[in-house]
Amino acid sequence: MKMITTLFIFTLFSISQVWSQTIFNIEAKSGDETYKGIVYKPEKSIKAVMLISATIGGVDALEEKNADYFSKHGYLVIIICPFKTEIYNPRPQTTQLDADYFKPVIAATVLVEAVDIKLKLKPTLPLFAIGASQGGIYTIVQASHFPRIRGSWIAVAGGDLPHIYSQSVIKPVAEFRKNHMRELKIDGVLHYEFYLQQNLKNDPLVSCQQLRSPVMQVIAKHDDVVPTESQERLATECPPHDVMRINMNHGSGTLTLYVLRAKIKEYFDALI
Repeated sequence: MKMITTLFIFTLFSISQVWSQTIFNIEAKSGDETYKGIVYKPEKSIKAVMLISATIGGVDALEEKNADYFSKHGYLVIIICPFKTEIYNPRPQTTQLDADYFKPVIAATVLVEAVDIKLKLKPTLPLFAIGASQGGIYTIVQASHFPRIRGSWIAVAGGDLPHIYSQSVIKPVAEFRKNHMRELKIDGVLHYEFYLQQNLKNDPLVSCQQLRSPVMQVIAKHDDVVPTESQERLATECPPHDVMRINMNHGSGTLTLYVLRAKIKEYFDALI
């Protein structure tokens, strides 16, 4: 990846003295892209930094409640807000879809750098990452290409993007698939999946071969949004890591990121 040049913008928008916590917006520019985040800073000592990547639905109660929880336990939390990707282009192009693959890493890198500069943090502070669904896919890509990340926790995330793009039933992906197939003049999802297999170079199944830090992966056994088979492929083809299989669908599997947050904290605390 090329060297990243950044421009940082900070906006303080909320201070909560009840919970001894400061919350502020942050922006970091890389090339023509501007990446945005929400920072939850504990007023007491910071023991580690945590990245939270949002689901495809954007930042909502799941990310906000987790950021609130972890910041109360000494983690400086950066919620990475959604950024522009090709799946929302009504006329998507395959080359740009592939190029977008590394945006989660760029976003994580520039936002962490921006927070380090603003708060004068030591770059030796442990850095962890969590995410569910699309946020989990982003997290595994970040953990594979951002060496500072010391550990990660992903829920209902998979590899084999051609399979996910061709099979997922979630509305934004289904709409993207319809638009992309129309642009390519392709009929049939199996033909479309084969096309993506031949033309997409970047995939979590490839990236995760570079993983050098611990990962906990939560797999939902009844998932048709990030199909269960794609989650199992990630579990099988990535280096050995912790895996938890749950008898849930995608929605309930996503919520394990909230339900299991005490276990997530224990998992990362042990890595500090």
